[in-house]
Amino acid sequence: MRILHICYGFPPRKIASNGGELRYWQNLSALVALGHQVDLVVCGSTDDLDPEVVKLATSVSVVPNARVPITRLKSWRTLLDPKTALQFYIPSAVGFRERISEIALKVRADMIWADWIGTMAAVPSDIPVVYSHHDFHYKIMTVRSETQKRTVRWPDRLRHRQLRRAEISLCKKADHVVCVSASETKQLRDIAQKATYVPIVGPTVSRIDRALASSARVFLFGNSGCTAMRSAREHLRTSLWPLLEREGCHIEWIQLGRPDPREGDDWKWVQQNFVCQGFVEDLASVFRLGDASLVPYTEDTGFRTKFVTAAAYGVVNIGYESTFACAPEFTHEEDCLIAKSSEELVRLLKTFSREANLRKMLGEGARTLYERVFSFESQLPKYEQVVNCVTGNK
Repeated sequence: MRILHICYGFPPRKIASNGGELRYWQNLSALVALGHQVDLVVCGSTDDLDPEVVKLATSVSVVPNARVPITRLKSWRTLLDPKTALQFYIPSAVGFRERISEIALKVRADMIWADWIGTMAAVPSDIPVVYSHHDFHYKIMTVRSETQKRTVRWPDRLRHRQLRRAEISLCKKADHVVCVSASETKQLRDIAQKATYVPIVGPTVSRIDRALASSARVFLFGNSGCTAMRSAREHLRTSLWPLLEREGCHIEWIQLGRPDPREGDDWKWVQQNFVCQGFVEDLASVFRLGDASLVPYTEDTGFRTKFVTAAAYGVVNIGYESTFACAPEFTHEEDCLIAKSSEELVRLLKTFSREANLRKMLGEGARTLYERVFSFESQLPKYEQVVNCVTGNK
């Protein structure tokens, strides 16, 4: 089958610096592994393409960013019109439509695989389409406003509402939606939409026999400039850190991921209290069995890649019940630690820091879970089922 795979913002990357790049690579590689011819379209990016990615694709097209200006009149229309609201928050959402239609016609695509909401808004209507859903943009916008301590004015509330309607509408128009989150898969199924949960896993990570770290090490893992990490960092500094200092937990705190380019107070606080490693390409050189990845994030959007990545290296995910809503595969006290409140989370961290046997048991449990449900190969039947569902094949 000839599949047109459309990405936005950056090309697919096997060794990725963010979840979007890794998701693009996973989708492309899975479709090729199933025997399909995949024509790759990268919209709105000037980054160099990985030679391995170019080899995977049948053809590669790069479409430059095509922002459509919003006039003052149109900006006011976003208060009433969902389509204009989508264009207001994602100006490039409709700018690729003509070029994508030309490419689809040229390669004679049987199906389109659209990654990200902006590409879904630009696909032609006469070809079956799978929408690869990462996050609801309206949810990200809400978290961003709260993190930035910005007063949300009434026009913004109305625009957010219209943006939500626009995103839900595009999901309904897709022949199938593939979600990185189990909770958002359920949300879409509740509106009578065909949806399949496929987590971001990337290439399968081989088991590495590493000794348990001599003391408790807890990582703040992820690109520090993204909305979810900014929210998590603020919660850690203001809500958890005072409790942790009072409890006197003996923990080595390590930051891992690209630094925050905007240098806010929360990031400066991290620099003062953490060993900052920055972006590390080879995670096996940093992670040890029984380390922890703390996800002090009370929302359910924008952070999910780290769960699987941590488990692959025997690193224990620690967070809230709401944090784990997107990944029901994890089980408290078997392969992770899940708290109902900030106070309970601090108690779990204290116990984790004191008990080496617990750290080892949870780390081994996380790796076992990864091998059972999170390898790249274990996702292929899900991709095949989605393609067959859309094309009507048995």
